[in-house]
Amino acid sequence: HYVYVSRAGRKGSPVNKNVPGGRGWYPDALIPFDAPGTLEIPSHPFSVEPRRNQPIWIDVYVPETASAGTYTSRYTVESEEGIISGEITLDVWDFTLAKTPSLNSSFLIWEENTPEMRRLLTDHKMMPRFTPQDEQVNAIASNGLNSTDLFFWGQANVDRCELPPPPSVEEMQRRKDSFQQNQLIYNYTADEIDGCTQLYDDVKAWARNLHQVGVKQLITMYPINELFDDGTGQPAVDIWVFTPRLYLDNRNAQGLLDRALELGEAWSYTALMELDDTPKWGIDYLPMNHRIMHGFLNQVYGLTGVLYWRVDLWLDNPWRNVTDSIETWPAGEGMLTYPGREIGMNQAA
Repeated sequence: HYVYVSRAGRKGSPVNKNVPGGRGWYPDALIPFDAPGTLEIPSHPFSVEPRRNQPIWIDVYVPETASAGTYTSRYTVESEEGIISGEITLDVWDFTLAKTPSLNSSFLIWEENTPEMRRLLTDHKMMPRFTPQDEQVNAIASNGLNSTDLFFWGQANVDRCELPPPPSVEEMQRRKDSFQQNQLIYNYTADEIDGCTQLYDDVKAWARNLHQVGVKQLITMYPINELFDDGTGQPAVDIWVFTPRLYLDNRNAQGLLDRALELGEAWSYTALMELDDTPKWGIDYLPMNHRIMHGFLNQVYGLTGVLYWRVDLWLDNPWRNVTDSIETWPAGEGMLTYPGREIGMNQAA
């Protein structure tokens, strides 16, 4: 389904090579074949205007029990102008991909926080930030869920340098005990608090309680020396999550990252597509941008996860309008899914 980008993404500086495609129509949204469709946005059959094309994306699921070899099938496309057929060849290799991904991740759902949305994410090996306890067993067995947030949110962020005392160790333990233990359990305590130096002691207090119940503390901020020890010899932040800006804002970036990886983990994330030559998850950028960060940069720098701040930032009708009203935000920011109601479904696509 083509969507219109009415305002191009950021071009960046004159030396930036990762530039947007500009205003225009882009194939982005995928209408499921079993979606009923609506009069405004039909599913199938569909019409193609003159001098236009219509991409069709087909997922082929190979059973774990399938024998290695070459498989063939045929496809047929029918229209008012005729019928055309062709052959499809599929090579199945002699190994099975792991159901559980090795890459950790946390994708935040703000409003459409439903079992269907969480399943949609794990179907594509993207872990929801939080999966309720009653869904965890099946999500681990069927979809390879590998992590979840303990979900004691401290509410501190870039605009609010306040962090309350941590929950008691007993309260943390009770919640953790209700989770499936064969997954990474972390606590996303605070967000982008690099400027909140007055919170360091509070961050350490949260870390000490979390460590007593065996939970890692995740905070989106650059690694800093002051938080490499919570007072007990363990790091105050176990999972550092940051954008590539680390390498612009700190001359000792590699040294800090090396120390962070020595003591714990580091994940990458992207938001608002601010920097030159960095991955930008916007609709009018090359699709490769969605693979560069965790597919290549994470491997180069030893990062073990990826976080994205939102997947359901929907406008009034994102199937028709994907350009946010905030002028500095590019099309598609915070929107990796589409609402189902416009295509006759009761779940996201």
